[in-house]
Amino acid sequence: MTVTVRVNRIFPVLLLVSVCCVSTSTAATDTELLAALDSMYEAPLMSESTLAVSGGVISLRDFQLYLDSGQFIPFEPLELGSAGVHYGGFFRGRGRLLLHAPIAMERQQIDRFFKSDSLNRTFTRALILFNDTLQRQLLKSAQVDAGLDRRKTERLKDELLEVVRTFKSRYFFYQTLTNLSPGQSQPYITAALALDKGGNVVVQCDPTEREEIALFKHEWLPGSGYFFQPICSYSLDADPLAGRYNGIYKGGLTASLYDVDATVWGDGKFTGSVKGTFTVDSVPTQIAYFSLSDEMKVDSVLDSAGAKVSFRQYKKDDSYLGFWLIFKRPLSPGEVLPLTFFYAGDVAERELGIYFVYESEWYPRPRHERARFKMRFRTKKDYEFITTGKLVNRAICGDTLITDWEVTEPTDDVSLNIGLFKKYTFGADGKTPVDILFSEELHRELAASLLSSTVGAGRHMEKQVAGDITASLAIFSHLFGQYPHERITVSEVILPLSVAYPGSLHLSALTWMNTDLWGHDRLHRAHEVAHQWWGAGVGFETYHDQWLSEGFAEYSSFMYLQAVAGNDLFMDRLDDIRKEVLAERKTAGAIALGVRTSNYKEPNHYGVLVYEKGALVLHMLRNLFVDLESMREDRFVNLMKEFYSTYVGKDPSTDDFKRLVEKHAGIDMTWFFDQWVYGDDIPTYNFSYQIKPGADSGKFQAELRIEQRDVPSDFKMYVPLEIEYGPGQKQYVRLFIDRPVIDIPLGLPAKPKKLKLNPFMSVLADVKQ
Repeated sequence: MTVTVRVNRIFPVLLLVSVCCVSTSTAATDTELLAALDSMYEAPLMSESTLAVSGGVISLRDFQLYLDSGQFIPFEPLELGSAGVHYGGFFRGRGRLLLHAPIAMERQQIDRFFKSDSLNRTFTRALILFNDTLQRQLLKSAQVDAGLDRRKTERLKDELLEVVRTFKSRYFFYQTLTNLSPGQSQPYITAALALDKGGNVVVQCDPTEREEIALFKHEWLPGSGYFFQPICSYSLDADPLAGRYNGIYKGGLTASLYDVDATVWGDGKFTGSVKGTFTVDSVPTQIAYFSLSDEMKVDSVLDSAGAKVSFRQYKKDDSYLGFWLIFKRPLSPGEVLPLTFFYAGDVAERELGIYFVYESEWYPRPRHERARFKMRFRTKKDYEFITTGKLVNRAICGDTLITDWEVTEPTDDVSLNIGLFKKYTFGADGKTPVDILFSEELHRELAASLLSSTVGAGRHMEKQVAGDITASLAIFSHLFGQYPHERITVSEVILPLSVAYPGSLHLSALTWMNTDLWGHDRLHRAHEVAHQWWGAGVGFETYHDQWLSEGFAEYSSFMYLQAVAGNDLFMDRLDDIRKEVLAERKTAGAIALGVRTSNYKEPNHYGVLVYEKGALVLHMLRNLFVDLESMREDRFVNLMKEFYSTYVGKDPSTDDFKRLVEKHAGIDMTWFFDQWVYGDDIPTYNFSYQIKPGADSGKFQAELRIEQRDVPSDFKMYVPLEIEYGPGQKQYVRLFIDRPVIDIPLGLPAKPKKLKLNPFMSVLADVKQ
């Protein structure tokens, strides 16, 4: 039996069997879809329809699933529309998985977990979910086999079914059901495999996902249980040679407006409704996922006519947050869909009069897109309440504070905060007004309660924080472009992290304790302010591009520290993160892996790579652009200003930024981004030199030798060299290093006292001299 399937027009595979992908003949009802989900969760087998399989193969360009010999037992078909629909089955026998990713950083990921940059693994069991075209091919080519040990087969099937249902998840079943819908013509497969070596894995090709190919490893984490570790995830449309790594968004629902009417009670409980206006994108949609905190319980969802929309919500201990809407019919592309969600749940806990607002996923959304907001909140009048956007009305009715807010420029996130704050306003002489929401008295109590083992809280922290906010706003406006809002509101949150939103900051209580002498608090505050440009202002297209937000904000905070505290402290803190990146280089991946850089064994990789290495990449670009004779930085500043002005309110990709870098550099910068963003190599330079008299009287010549190690032989970089002749007498030149060993003769006007390679940490490297 041979089933080789052409997935789409760009796939270079041989079509050995004529395939015509079909799914349900007519649209299923929401009731049928819900019943199908329940059936899929149990996955009952058609034991009387056992099939003998020999030489089977499902080939989907980058991976092949071979069913060499064994038995295949289909699942009971689903009753959808007017026909019974096959959706997969269980294989028991001998099989092989071959996977070779066409993208270097994905091959590196495979190597991190499997000690080989491609997979060629045998397996003895497979639970396979796919749309019924592939199932029909299996049924057509296989032979009936009556020799089945039913009890043992059910047990083995259930073991793999538990893998798919990790944390009681129904995620893969929803994906499968979406791919069974009318109009879905491209083959889909999710296969859970029991490898002979390497444990259990799940491999997937889902044409409805932005990144169709995915590989997960089923891992055990002590104290938490089993979970899915993402190994590979990439788009079939990715083209590394063209610098295109992001997939194409396949459609679904897109929000344009959220109208919120809610109450936050004194115990931190949220109740209310959210009316969202959504548009169906480019493909018909009958099943739609919405993210929402597991603290929130959805009561009902109504359409524009007031009719209830069916939904299934994840339980609190599931691995995914949110819920799925199942509509009565497929929705057509371009259709406008008003939906009203009624729900309630805890968003905050109170500690000494300050609310610990821990919930960010407090409103339902189908994806991380930008939208406008109209919001009305009711809270206790004794508490100060803030949210993202402009306050348009404030009234007190009895003991209730009613506030109305608007976000007119689309944003991808909205937050809220509540507490017994005092409000301080800073800003004069044309400076941006800064509203500080902070209570020193309550904060001292909180500090004593939570941080009794540390130093006490500083005095007048509202002034210290406001000073950094005001100064960083001014510096970033000069460097990147004018701050885009009338004012900025800064409030304390009892969290170990801080978050930025358009026109507002939630700063962690940790940065309200004191201002340390080493610059860490100033960096932290400036980082969040920088998000007004990078993150809240200019977004990012996918997780591959998140360094455009976090790495840029991190380096912006370093530029702030350099401006207010001097070059020495700037270089000290820069060296700190350089050492952290170097310490992780043997196990970390590429910046472009985003959140996938971290895993349960190395949870810090995301911060080290996306934040810190991302900042160092921007530092390297800054140093490439600087004029070494005048030390002017106009080219770099102009680059950053143009990037901000071009993409504010948009979500650019790394390739969009690369094109602007090339515009200002005047050369092709593919090599730079391939090495530093999509690659994981970091060079070691062994530098030595000799000074000899030159041919002319009074002249000298330096004989330089640089050995470049720990990187591919074609790795290249421009590295500055500092030549010191005496106090205040320094010369700088750039050296082009593009091979493992390079000897460079350098004529000098006088005898130098010393030479130093990479004096400004212009290149992320380990320099030995």
